[in-house]
Amino acid sequence: MRDSRWRGLLGETFLERWLEEAGVKAFYPETHCFSEQMDFYRKAECVIFAQGSACHGTELLGRRGLEAAILIPKSIKSDFFRRILSPRARRFCVAGAPNQIGTMYYHPQTRFQYVHLDVSLVDYHALADCLLTDEIRPPPIKPWTYRLAAARDLRRYIREAFRAKGADYRQATRLVMTFLMRVFGTVGTSSN
Repeated sequence: MRDSRWRGLLGETFLERWLEEAGVKAFYPETHCFSEQMDFYRKAECVIFAQGSACHGTELLGRRGLEAAILIPKSIKSDFFRRILSPRARRFCVAGAPNQIGTMYYHPQTRFQYVHLDVSLVDYHALADCLLTDEIRPPPIKPWTYRLAAARDLRRYIREAFRAKGADYRQATRLVMTFLMRVFGTVGTSSN
């Protein structure tokens, strides 16, 4: 991971390297002032957004202020971000459906899940299809290469949650079981 703040996409660093091999330049909006972010988005041929707060800044660009945008959905709230990005891009694509694994964080009494702190898998087949639409040719990806990177991130996420709030083996087991069911089935909505 780029820093200690959790991003929510399992295997994100692996996917960043994969995208860099396709010629996509990584841009970290949190390290730039707002005007630099807007300038970067406006000039980019295609911007790939992981669902999150960076999408909100594009609202100031106006309709069709982006050449192309791809949204990597992370949670059930992805439709909200689609509604922000889609009118602002001349070409827009959503890379599959959200594939949430779950969260280690919840309200102790009500067990209300804090979905903004959850982890998700990326539908890399759908992402590759979106990239091809924009004539970005990613290298072939082996499913297990991504899944191993995702498993390492899940282990790190659980370990960090244990440090932050104490060991919660029951919730950790739920996440691991959900992860295993997803990776031994399909990742996202595409076949493996």
